[in-house]
Amino acid sequence: MSRITQAEYIELMTKKKPSKHWNIKTNGFASKLESNRYQQLVILERAWVIKDLKTQVPFILLDSFEIDWVKIQGIKYMADFTYEVINLPWFDKGLWCEDTKGNATDVYKIKKKLFLARYGKEYNFFENYG
Repeated sequence: MSRITQAEYIELMTKKKPSKHWNIKTNGFASKLESNRYQQLVILERAWVIKDLKTQVPFILLDSFEIDWVKIQGIKYMADFTYEVINLPWFDKGLWCEDTKGNATDVYKIKKKLFLARYGKEYNFFENYG
């Protein structure tokens, strides 16, 4: 077994680690897919197809609570985009929540179910997979 030099060790320790899902941050967004989708939505907003486009919108899925004086932290979901469809024939008019995903993790699947249970009557939900 060979030893590494101090310079090699420093280089290894200072290298930037890849993101958890191997996404590449682009234009301030978590992934290229999310950045591209934002650009598409901006075009739809300028064409008066959608309005009130927002990014990184937090939703409370489960409120914080206490059991025997121990505080249990609530569960929050961060939607990539929310907007209101005003003129798109193949989409229901009204409020939409959208998430862009390369792959759906188990945690995401649970949060999606909690979101639909709490906000499913108020928001339509759209998943955009790359």
